Amino acid sequence: MKKTILLFIAALAFCACERDFDVKDQMSDGVVRISFAPSNDHDSTFFYVQATSPVKNGYKAAKTAGESVSATVNGQAITLEKAPQRSSKDGCQAYWTDYKFRSGDEIMVEASIPGIEPVYSSTTVPASFPEVRWDCRAEDGQICFDIEHGDTPSASGYYGVAVMAQSSDGSTSYCTPEASEGLHIFQPERINENWLQAECCSKVLAWKDLPGKSSKTCRQLIKVLKADDAIRYRLIFYSFDENSFNHLRAQENILNDKFAIPGLAPVSFAFTNVRNGAGICGSYITSETDWFFIK
Repeated sequence: MKKTILLFIAALAFCACERDFDVKDQMSDGVVRISFAPSNDHDSTFFYVQATSPVKNGYKAAKTAGESVSATVNGQAITLEKAPQRSSKDGCQAYWTDYKFRSGDEIMVEASIPGIEPVYSSTTVPASFPEVRWDCRAEDGQICFDIEHGDTPSASGYYGVAVMAQSSDGSTSYCTPEASEGLHIFQPERINENWLQAECCSKVLAWKDLPGKSSKTCRQLIKVLKADDAIRYRLIFYSFDENSFNHLRAQENILNDKFAIPGLAPVSFAFTNVRNGAGICGSYITSETDWFFIK
């Protein structure tokens, strides 16, 4: 028994060293990291670019200077204005555009920093959330929503919903979602990066609608905690492209990966669709209901 335990510990040590070696082997290579989330719900959409060095479970910021960025929509160049100041404490540079993105827009982006290999990425803005019917009820401090939406059996869909509450003083907040099997809780404000302009995509319950089903509809049961002092609510529906969905899901996995920290489980890795670099270029479309009251 003692011999078996020693062999097991030795195997763990070997695996941990192997992962550590792989990480260290990559740390000398600097990469460009970008973050761009085109959507229909921004007056201005920001493009972030940063010089970074890979480290375990993420990237360490480096000095960003002399960068160049460009973007096209449906083959036509759009203007990216440079923000006057560094946009965050980790030193990334922000650019912005007031272009109004729509479903079906094909977007390609490029960024470069002197001395580092240029990066490229693309996204196609998804279709709007399908036709939806919903009902709700309050029970035991929760609000339960029964949501049924259209489904395309031949294709995957990536959807989400958030519940916004309004208080008597006019202030708004997002209701805290309850975890449920088959649903992912996306909370970009917990992610240490400038993506999805977190106030526009907070506390979203999201799901992947797989192809091959015989039904033409998809049904989800959503539960959120009832907001204190709320007088009315509204639903915000999200339709993600595959890149943004996979990126947010990977980030949530990293945040919840408690066992990987001491090396007792495989490390969760971030999703990226950026060629030669890191980060994300992903899009989404939102729609919302009118305000409604819950008895």
